[in-house]
Amino acid sequence: MHIVKINQLKMSLLKKNERIKTIETEIESWKNLLTNSEKMVNELTKEKKNYQNN
Repeated sequence: MHIVKINQLKMSLLKKNERIKTIETEIESWKNLLTNSEKMVNELTKEKKNYQNN
């Protein structure tokens, strides 16, 4: 019975660690999206200003 409980705890810990890794990956993806979005906004703003000035 004791071994079963230990194995259950190990599995639970593994699942938690997997979920943490997944969340970390999601966070990185969102950060990248934010960075890329900010770059695009800046590029488009510059392009707009160029058109307005010409």
